[in-house]
Amino acid sequence: MLKKSMFYLVLFSMFILSASLVVAEVDLSNIDLSSLEGATIPDFLEPLFGNENINIHVTLGSGKVLTMGVSISDATVQEIKTEALDDASLDVYVSEGVMEKLSQSTDPLSVLKNALDNDEIVYKANGLWNKFKFGVAGFFMKFASDDSGESNDIAIVDEILEEVEEAEEDTEDVVVEEEETENEEEVETESETEDEDVVTEEETESDDTTEETETEEANEVEVEEETEEETEEESSVTLIEIETTEFNPSELTINVGDTVQWINTRDDNTIKTAMILGNRECNYIRSSILQYGETFQWTFTEPMSCVITDAIITTAVLTITVEP
Repeated sequence: MLKKSMFYLVLFSMFILSASLVVAEVDLSNIDLSSLEGATIPDFLEPLFGNENINIHVTLGSGKVLTMGVSISDATVQEIKTEALDDASLDVYVSEGVMEKLSQSTDPLSVLKNALDNDEIVYKANGLWNKFKFGVAGFFMKFASDDSGESNDIAIVDEILEEVEEAEEDTEDVVVEEEETENEEEVETESETEDEDVVTEEETESDDTTEETETEEANEVEVEEETEEETEEESSVTLIEIETTEFNPSELTINVGDTVQWINTRDDNTIKTAMILGNRECNYIRSSILQYGETFQWTFTEPMSCVITDAIITTAVLTITVEP
C-alpha cells in the first residue's frame, strides 16, 4: 500500500534499519545505510518532502542516544549519516522499542498512530515555515489516521499546503502590524523625552490647574477599573498549561465570551518554545513564538468547535467546545 511505503521510506526510514541499530550500539560503522540512498518518494508528496533534512534521535534501552541524519533532495534520498545534520528541517525523537515494533509489524501505520497518540514519537519542526507545514492540524496524524488510499493522500497534501499558505499570509500581516506598533512606540517615546526636557514658566503657573485635572482623571480611572472588574466577573478565564508534549487540559468546554489563556511551562533542555495554531473553525488564531513563562490569550465570541495545535511539538492537540 502506498501510504505504508510513504511512511516507511520518507518519514521514518530509520525504522527499516532498527535491527541493525540494536547491534550497532557498539560499532556504528557496521550499519549499512547505502540500501536506502537513491530511494524516491511518490510524486504527490514532493511539495512536502521533496527537499528535507531530517534528524532521527533514537534512545536505546541502555539510555544511549543514536542520531541519524537523512538528506532528501529532488524527491530522492541522497545521503544517510550516523550524525545530526546542522540544517535539519525536522527532528524526530523515538525509542528503540518503538522502532522494533515498526520494523516487525505487518501494519506499521497502526503502530505509528499509537506511538503518536502515546507521545512515544515526538517531532520538532525547525524554522517558521516548517513549523507551519508540519504543525497545521496535526500534520502526521492526518496521514496516520487515514487509510483510504492514494487519492485521499493527494487531497490531504493539497489541504496542508493550502493551510500553510494561509498561515504564512496571516504571519506576514502580524509581522507588519508588530513593526508598525514598534515604530509608533518609538515615536511616542521620542516625543515624551522631548516634552520632559522642556520646562516652561507656563507649566509652573498651571500647577494648580494640573492638580485639579489629575484628580478628575483619577476619579475617571477608578470608575473605569470598577467597570472592568464587573466585566471580568461576567466572563471567565481558563488557564491552559503548555507542557513538554501536550496541553493540560487537552479538552475544554467554555461559553461564548469566555477567554482561554495559554502559558508555556516547558523548561526542557531540548524544547523550550511553543506556538499556538488554530485549525478548522478557528484557523485565524495564531500566536507568536512563546518562550518559557510567556502567555497568549484569546476570547471566543461565537459558538464553535476549535482544534488547537502547537507548531513546535505538533503532537500536542487541544479541543475546545464553545457553547452559546
